Amino acid sequence: MVQELRAARSAWLTWLDGISDEVFFRRRPHHGRDWSFPHSLRVVWEHDAEHAAQIGAWRRASGSGSGVGPKLVLLDALEGARR
Repeated sequence: MVQELRAARSAWLTWLDGISDEVFFRRRPHHGRDWSFPHSLRVVWEHDAEHAAQIGAWRRASGSGSGVGPKLVLLDALEGARR
């Protein structure tokens, strides 16, 4: 799996290296937003913030609070396996 990810990253970097600065930085309007770099970083940040808010609302509604993480996932899996 790691080798596949390394190969994919290498292929992506090779492709990215072949793009001129003019093409990389050109405006890319889409649905009224500018998807060019670095403006797209703001769009990605807003997108991720929206999902984080949705997850936060779900946690509050389900009573999950801040008790999340790998340890709790493993403990839940262990409890389920014991049942």
